[in-house]
Amino acid sequence: MFKTLNHCRLCSGKFYPKSIKLKDTPPANELYTSREIARNAERFPLEVVMCSNCKHVQLKHIVNPNRLFDNYVYKSGTSNFFVEHFEKLADYISQNHPVQSYVLEVGSNDGILLSSLEKRNIKSIGVEPSEFLAKDCVAKKQVVYNSYFDEGTVNKIITEHGKASIVLGNNVFAHIEDLRKAFNNVSNILDSNGLFIFEVAHFRYILEDGIFDTIYHEHMSYHTAVAMDKFANDIGFKLFNIEKISSHGGSLRFFLSKDKEQKVNLSVQEIIDEEKSLGLENENVMEVIENKIQSIKVSVKDLVYDLSTSKMKKFIGYGAPAKVVTFLAEMELENLEIIGIVDDNLNKQGKYLPGSGYKIVSSDQMVDIISKDKMIQDDGAVCFVFPWNLKSEIIGKLRSWLPINSNAVVFFPEVEKVDI
Repeated sequence: MFKTLNHCRLCSGKFYPKSIKLKDTPPANELYTSREIARNAERFPLEVVMCSNCKHVQLKHIVNPNRLFDNYVYKSGTSNFFVEHFEKLADYISQNHPVQSYVLEVGSNDGILLSSLEKRNIKSIGVEPSEFLAKDCVAKKQVVYNSYFDEGTVNKIITEHGKASIVLGNNVFAHIEDLRKAFNNVSNILDSNGLFIFEVAHFRYILEDGIFDTIYHEHMSYHTAVAMDKFANDIGFKLFNIEKISSHGGSLRFFLSKDKEQKVNLSVQEIIDEEKSLGLENENVMEVIENKIQSIKVSVKDLVYDLSTSKMKKFIGYGAPAKVVTFLAEMELENLEIIGIVDDNLNKQGKYLPGSGYKIVSSDQMVDIISKDKMIQDDGAVCFVFPWNLKSEIIGKLRSWLPINSNAVVFFPEVEKVDI
């Protein structure tokens, strides 16, 4: 069900001996119908390594992608942040890159970016491996291929629609096992003047902000400009521009062209230089991150102990993203008494998180639970905000229904308690 890599997936180079070893966890998006089954979910090794040659950072143990993505249920559209984020991206494309044929989005999820493009009269096509999400898009009359982004799908799309003007990928090229094949497929489907734009979380912020919870089995790669510049050139692309964006705690938007004469923006070398000054291409960064994780664990344990003993408040959670599974396991919080975790995704509600077995409920269900709990009504509750990247949006929601004297706790980029 999983395989262990002995060399780099991009260049076949050897790994540095030092790695980041986290506790074994179940696949983070496998939700269960009972607490007992969820508590006994199968666990796999979670270890991050760096290539000594090209400096690409990646998981050493790869779980079968079909198990990870065939029934993927995460929806970007449940967050106002990402709806607005993709509106801005569609605006940027509309204003700066005239589309002659169509835009192809790899990993189109619930189709919110496709919708934004269509509103601007840009023909758009999606490729989405999750049958559940693809059906959702097709129901909205969107052109979405329920498939992995493989050679057969690429050839089918070319036959039916011709070559693409732009290929997009948003937080998907960390999820693909064979990046070399994926980039070749992008090159094949793009026309000669085509543009390849994709966003990925920046490895820098695992170092700087300690956001180790972004490490889970679906995230097979942890990207840097240093490694991407080498890889893009090796595969036949020119990395000519990079934008820093705020999503997922800090991400990079890479711009690649098939034209090797494309003028390179100063941003590329600037970000590469920043990474080198931080040591992101150095084996020592793995030990620094491990030490930071241990420091975070001390802070989290101290706060949870204080809240559990002196405050006597009950715990709830908000948000059941994939990263919560890594966080709960590594911080040894899987046995904490959490009443339930609120999530706005209807397809997660009523199910149980793998490992911890915490139940996922709607906000209405949580409000009902709270209304019947005199202790919470009198003393408030402590809500762990697991999607820390959506902190402001979530705390705004909590203030509309949590009792007075409640607190929200956010764990990144620092452990913080917020009055509600």
